[in-house]
Amino acid sequence: MINPNNIYENLKAICAMSGISGSASENLTAEKIYSMLSEMKYFKQHPENLFKVMVKDDPYGRYSVAGLVELEPGSADTIILTGHYDVVGTEEYGKLRDVAFDIDAITERVAELALDEFSRKDYESGEWIFGRGTADMKYGLSLCMELIRHYSEDEDAPELKGNLLFLAVAGEETNSEGMLASIPFLNKLTEEKGLKYTAYLLTEPFVTEDQEEDPNKYIHFGSCGKVMPMFLSVGDPSHAGEAFLGFDPGLITAGIHTRLQMQPELCDVRYGEVTPPPVCLKMKDLKETYSVTTPLYSLAYYSKNTMDLDPESLIETLRGIAAEAMDEAIALLEEKVHRYEEMYGEKPGRKQYRTEVMTYSELIGELKDNYEKLKGQGIEAEEPVSALESYSKKLVSEGMEIQEAASMTVRRAIEMLPEKRAMVVVGFIPPFYPNTHIDEAVDVDSLLVKASEDTMNFASEEYGISLKRKEWFAGLSDLCYTGLSSDREFGELFENLVGFGNIYHFPEKELKALHIPGIIMGAWGKDLHKHTERIHRDYNLRVLPKLYCHLIEKLMLE
Repeated sequence: MINPNNIYENLKAICAMSGISGSASENLTAEKIYSMLSEMKYFKQHPENLFKVMVKDDPYGRYSVAGLVELEPGSADTIILTGHYDVVGTEEYGKLRDVAFDIDAITERVAELALDEFSRKDYESGEWIFGRGTADMKYGLSLCMELIRHYSEDEDAPELKGNLLFLAVAGEETNSEGMLASIPFLNKLTEEKGLKYTAYLLTEPFVTEDQEEDPNKYIHFGSCGKVMPMFLSVGDPSHAGEAFLGFDPGLITAGIHTRLQMQPELCDVRYGEVTPPPVCLKMKDLKETYSVTTPLYSLAYYSKNTMDLDPESLIETLRGIAAEAMDEAIALLEEKVHRYEEMYGEKPGRKQYRTEVMTYSELIGELKDNYEKLKGQGIEAEEPVSALESYSKKLVSEGMEIQEAASMTVRRAIEMLPEKRAMVVVGFIPPFYPNTHIDEAVDVDSLLVKASEDTMNFASEEYGISLKRKEWFAGLSDLCYTGLSSDREFGELFENLVGFGNIYHFPEKELKALHIPGIIMGAWGKDLHKHTERIHRDYNLRVLPKLYCHLIEKLMLE
């Protein structure tokens, strides 16, 4: 039978491994999970079914851990039980950072830190387990490990008609490097073993609008996608004492920000649910040192969730936003020149500017055209595409994160232009998450829907729990990488995704060869990424495992 203490001990063991995302410490958790699986009876007998799935060209040597349990040898039907093992940092734990990964110690001592009313109430109840990674999302993997142990070892477990594939992935909190690297592995496994993936069960914790008032638990039938629009505005620097002789690109960025930041009109709506609005993740000028020269470049990039992405339409919207912002910045500069003249009777030196907006692909096109022109004139020039790719790779090899490397690559491309002028370049930077949703018109998807709905009824009848359907998981997840319809085209997006195929690898072809119906049903947790991160003890150790057993058995026995 499912043993709650086993789940707790699994959780304690893998939480103890720091595994901070985007660092070599992720491998500590991966190695622990691999070691724990190796000690299971099934994998002692079948070590060939335990895998390390390496992340290609990864500076930290990270890998995902996979274990295939063939419960009915020769059967194709396979359920994937999955989650990510990386976690965010622990700075907010302050003086308790040293025990943030010790779930016993931090659960006992978390009240030494500042607690809000709700977290203090939960702490005093004794019903919650605190600690970094408990909710997001090492509990989910602890549950998955106990499920595969149960079905492969326990005599009282029903004999499932199929296989279970455990998959613990790296890097979800950064750019989903682990899941992206696992897609070719999943395709290869289907070829070698003749598998058919019937369900992708992701154990991400559910998120509610009001975690204190909402009594419901949730199953998500889709996951919002995400793109990262980037705007690099180019101005005209001047000495601070001759400001009207220049053009501050920050004025353009400010106009973009007011038009894009948290704009409800830019939310997607589908199936009666709505995405969060776009938000800015970074905004800065690109001056490296102090001087009395005004900035030449200003950068901003945003996170935009999607439910039905149309790349061409989105790019035109972004281009329009940039053009309006640059029009406004030029008009504002003109207005300030006139006011200065009126107030002081002096006519300052000034320049005239015009609005110019181009996409990243158009910028590359201009560089290529100029290269061919120079070659035709017998003038030696650097081939732009290979030069930019080498530059990007160098930045990443030196430890720069890919978002920064992509942004700096756009700047380098602008520097390669023969004519320097004020403009805005619009593009996208990694990562890219395609929005995904279960398709009830497809038989294998409809079977998962039916089994999920039956599990909702079981939760109500057996435990008095309201387990509800939600269409979209808004927090982003690796569910996005469970397939890509062959009729969905992203050429316009990929042409403008800086670093695509170079420092950022998106397996479009492999994803189009994959179709796995998936849901998210995970922990009841609170305060993800905060020092009060926690999971409910009884629901997660006693109830949710039974719900998972019910769901798995509905899928594999009926």
